[in-house]
Amino acid sequence: DCKVFIEEPAANSVPYAKSLLNFVIHTGDSIILADASVDPIFASDTYIQANTVQSILCLPLIHQGQLVSVLYLENKVVKGVFSRDRLLVCKVLGQQAAISILNARLYQKVKIANQTLTQKVEELEVAKKR
Repeated sequence: DCKVFIEEPAANSVPYAKSLLNFVIHTGDSIILADASVDPIFASDTYIQANTVQSILCLPLIHQGQLVSVLYLENKVVKGVFSRDRLLVCKVLGQQAAISILNARLYQKVKIANQTLTQKVEELEVAKKR
């Protein structure tokens, strides 16, 4: 049995580069930053400024044209840690992850529907006995 918990960070505490994540979500493009602190587009992000983020890889997980999730990796020690080759590996793994996420969501819906059906059958049996 696998459970995934998504915890919303506190309003004043965002544990990732929000502007970069939003860009990937809205464009569907993958991003590799060799040195996030000097990137002309994302260096002004609050998270990047407040943390010593060196390298970032952000990849949309897409299945059948639909955004399923986003893979966000960062390295605070080494610049240029993410390469095009690593992006390709992440894309292949990401496709499988997207399918797994969708299957988990589907399984959860089926489980809830089954519980609802079981409850309704029990209610019907109680009503018949009256």
